[in-house]
Amino acid sequence: MSVTSLHHSPSLARFTSLAVLTVGLLVGMSPLATAADTAPGTISVSGHGTQQATADKVTLSTTVHAEEPTAREALEAHGAAVKALISAAKAQGLTLQDIITEDLWLQPVYSNDGDDSRISGYEASQPISLNVWNITKAAQVIEAIMESADNAVRLDGLEFDLKNHAPLLKRARAEAFQDARTKAEQYAELSGHTLGDILTVNDYTEIGSRTGNLPTETYAGKSTVTLTPHKITDKVTADISYKLK
Repeated sequence: MSVTSLHHSPSLARFTSLAVLTVGLLVGMSPLATAADTAPGTISVSGHGTQQATADKVTLSTTVHAEEPTAREALEAHGAAVKALISAAKAQGLTLQDIITEDLWLQPVYSNDGDDSRISGYEASQPISLNVWNITKAAQVIEAIMESADNAVRLDGLEFDLKNHAPLLKRARAEAFQDARTKAEQYAELSGHTLGDILTVNDYTEIGSRTGNLPTETYAGKSTVTLTPHKITDKVTADISYKLK
């Protein structure tokens, strides 16, 4: 009878099978859900490190320019001024590798005569950067190049930096790592756990430099240039994930 009854009631049989399967899945899943709920998990923190050092390098940004009635004369005057600047820089111990020339610009100079505008001359100009590796000689180099070609050299600014950032960044990383670990240990303790192994580490660096703008007239004639040493700041942020135990 039971066989016949089952044979003639397929919908009931399917319902019974689904019910058994559902109960089985729930029973099988319950231990996994309990384990996930009680697992210690992970913790992610950010640590920060900041280190400073006194600048030991300065880059001078200059522009050499010349204005003359004709384009040829402007180029010739400009070329003479560049040669004078390079000679003065080399006399202060710089090499050709320390002197970086950029694009040379030649453009007409216009003057207005009533409603008319006409070309009155030509101006040649060129940016030139100079790397001074002995920062104690930077003031002497500035004076020398500014006096090398009368008013043809303009000092646009200077940038203080380090010859090598590696030691500073190394100390900043160590500080950032210790900062992250201290935070992680505290949060682990507050949550009733202890700190486990490191899972991931990502760091971000911020390499610093200091810039300054100095007016050309400061270095005219035989004036004395005084440069105050600047501090360079490098920063590291470390994002670290730990296991919790």
